[in-house]
Amino acid sequence: MTARKKPRTDLRPVSDLRPGSRLWYPYERVEVEILRDVEPGTDQFGRPLLRYWARRVDTGAEGYMDYGEGAEAPIVRGTVGNDVRTGR
Repeated sequence: MTARKKPRTDLRPVSDLRPGSRLWYPYERVEVEILRDVEPGTDQFGRPLLRYWARRVDTGAEGYMDYGEGAEAPIVRGTVGNDVRTGR
């Protein structure tokens, strides 16, 4: 499988993510779409996490993505706030 070319992104707080937002996952060089609102969680040490249910755009595989509070991620331009349910 060949890696996809990186789309135009802006480094933004992950707390800005909403369903329909997309981000670039640099470790596997894939684009990921957020499917659900954030779910608060904790890591194995009890620290707060932001959990997002997401789908890989290329394969359709789904799963959780976890971020620590205050984390930033490369979010695809024009996708933050594009909630697929409300159009906002």
